[in-house]
Amino acid sequence: MVAGLEPMVQQTLQKLDQRLDELQTTVARANDLLSDKNRANISASLANVNSMLAEDRPKVSATLDNIQATSAQIQPMLDNLRKTMTQADDTLDHFNAVVVENRKDLRASVKELRETLLTASSVMDQLNQTLNYNSDNIDEILANVRVATQQLKELTEKLEQRPYTLIRADRSKERKPGGK
Repeated sequence: MVAGLEPMVQQTLQKLDQRLDELQTTVARANDLLSDKNRANISASLANVNSMLAEDRPKVSATLDNIQATSAQIQPMLDNLRKTMTQADDTLDHFNAVVVENRKDLRASVKELRETLLTASSVMDQLNQTLNYNSDNIDEILANVRVATQQLKELTEKLEQRPYTLIRADRSKERKPGGK
């Protein structure tokens, strides 16, 4: 019976030997990843990210604040322009009634002025629509920048405290002889 088990034991020992070779390769790769040079590179990269965030955060915030303030100021200006264009259109209607029918040059000028006012009105409507559309985007961009900054901060803190998480998720429990 023992002689019958010998081939299975040999096969098991061969597989165990192969697994030990694979384990040695894995340990060598892990040691290479955790080398002083790689840790220094990761630390330098994280320091660069932190300094970039610290340097650019006030600029981005100030820029977004300026865009919001400008957007708030444009709406009253657009309202005043519409009112002025309505008054100009009324004035042109009255002026057109006064102009004599045989003055073609004056009529052509009035016609061109109306077309210009219509074009300006269209441009103002498009500008207003663009501002309305982008105001939501600005808020969303600001929220995304805040979330990304917070996530980078958390990642930096985690990697500073536990750099081994780049290779494995958890620290394995220490084993004690005679324990489980």
